[in-house]
Amino acid sequence: LSSSSAASDVYKRQVIKVNQMSAEGEIAYPWTTPDRWPHRHMWLWDSVFHSFALNLIAPERSQQTLQAVLHLQHPSGQISHWGKPTGGLSSKTQPPILAWGVWEAYCARRDRAFLAHCYPKLAGYLNWVVETMDTNDNGLCEWTRGGDESGMDNSPRFDDERLFDAVDINAFMA
Repeated sequence: LSSSSAASDVYKRQVIKVNQMSAEGEIAYPWTTPDRWPHRHMWLWDSVFHSFALNLIAPERSQQTLQAVLHLQHPSGQISHWGKPTGGLSSKTQPPILAWGVWEAYCARRDRAFLAHCYPKLAGYLNWVVETMDTNDNGLCEWTRGGDESGMDNSPRFDDERLFDAVDINAFMA
């Protein structure tokens, strides 16, 4: 490795490390945040992306990061797009990529107990997505709560607030 490549690797590890949080308050597992300030929230799909990096350097922490998100699941099956250790959950969700994150974390450690723990929660979440986000009952989901839910917060595709079968959410579901 070149010295600049090694320095870049160290920097990436530091960024991952500084954004890891201990279990606290409502969040029962160690968790991650994309920024300690101003949000200091645990975000659904950011946590999945963090877990991909953690699989490479701390696979057990990757699993805990995903368990933290699943722990805040609503009784309905919904998983909010953010949660706070001090309490409070968003009324929205984010792209349904948790199953992908759980699978990658499983592949990193081959921990069947982890997979067994996550499976019913993931099934509940994906059932909730189908039940609430296929508003026209045609077997395809729509983003029902705008751009925040899609992860494309500022996309003009949500400016007119109409519902349409969205390729991206259906690809995530597949």
